[in-house]
Amino acid sequence: MTAQGSAKGAKQVDLTLQEHEQLPNTDFPAATRFSSGAWSKNMWLPAGSYQMDAQAFHPSGEASAQASAAFNIGLRHFAVETVYDDDGNITQRNMAGGVANGGRTQTLSWDGAGRLIRVVQEEWGGAGYEWTAVYDGMNRRIQATHVPKRNNLPQPSEQVVERSWYDPLVEFLEVGIEVIHGSGTTASTQRWWKVHGPDLSGGYGGLEGMGGLEALIDEASGEVVGTVDDNYGHIVGFVKAATFTAASNGTFSYEWHSVKFGGYGPLPGQKALSVTESIEVWRLFGWRGKRLDPTGYYHLGARYYEPTSGRFLSTDPMGHDASMSLYDYTGGDPINFVDPRGRSASYIWKAEVTAAPYGNMMQAVSNLDNVLAALDPASSRNMQSVYDAAFNARTCIDCHWNPEVLKAGLMPYEMAWFDAESYESANKK
Repeated sequence: MTAQGSAKGAKQVDLTLQEHEQLPNTDFPAATRFSSGAWSKNMWLPAGSYQMDAQAFHPSGEASAQASAAFNIGLRHFAVETVYDDDGNITQRNMAGGVANGGRTQTLSWDGAGRLIRVVQEEWGGAGYEWTAVYDGMNRRIQATHVPKRNNLPQPSEQVVERSWYDPLVEFLEVGIEVIHGSGTTASTQRWWKVHGPDLSGGYGGLEGMGGLEALIDEASGEVVGTVDDNYGHIVGFVKAATFTAASNGTFSYEWHSVKFGGYGPLPGQKALSVTESIEVWRLFGWRGKRLDPTGYYHLGARYYEPTSGRFLSTDPMGHDASMSLYDYTGGDPINFVDPRGRSASYIWKAEVTAAPYGNMMQAVSNLDNVLAALDPASSRNMQSVYDAAFNARTCIDCHWNPEVLKAGLMPYEMAWFDAESYESANKK
């Protein structure tokens, strides 16, 4: 559901649920604070009775009177009705009866190459959004734009644009992400570069980085955020350092991931965040090291995956040889298989999974500077130095493959599932 209100001229709006639970990241765009003053907050709430309190704060520090609203969310059958086109692509999803019955309706549009290019969501009360995507000649998504709606009117000043850069040697391996909130002079931008090590395949890029994301680096500030993942490639925690210097001095802070994941995606009752939330980009990555789109789907190479149903939105490009149903994810076995490209499942517990040699990683890095310079000549950061700094530490990479590092206690959480004997036997095969 979406909570909405107006606080014209305020600096911030604080929301509290049930008189004690502070709700973070209220959407309150700076561009409209002195015109409409509109604020909103998307929430996932189970059935029950609730009270929400809202309070606005003026730039001077003065606070408004507290406004309260009580509401009920009934227990309802959350059925999803789907409509397909002649190519097997889902073109409409009606959730909980669709917008006409107080639910939600999504309308999906596809181009001639079978790529999802537009999603329009309509919600009861006139809320919703329009999401659009742009792809390059290799079918990689390079930009997505999300424009929210209120009272059935688009809010372009509150749009969110995300852009992606890819490793030129690996088909769908994203190495950089830029997120722009708002538009014009009030827009805020984050650009983060991703450091990949060996993924679940045992090599660099063999499974498009699933389980191989080692760290993210903020281009503007130099902040470094390392990731801690489990045996299935889900990110379970973060290791943060304000700068490279702080990282080299051992000045870290630690944080568990706020969402828990299973084979198909976030576990029931867990809500993964998307770029529409006003949070740091590194917090978005979780399931298999991927991030959830604002549409509720994961972008997995050639197709989009819907985690609630555990199905893709379009048919498998490889046909029935890869998937009997054409839509299932990993043949119904997401524990032993993954599908990073949206084409066919790969068994993740054998070294035979196709993977580029680890040495190719540095070759990819050496070519990355020229590619990024061509895409964005204004970028001042030298990516070779960024990657060199990350690789010099080697801690995150080594903790996956070196039992001695684990025994030293550098990453005690991963030691819980790592078995040195299994490591040695696997390397003898």
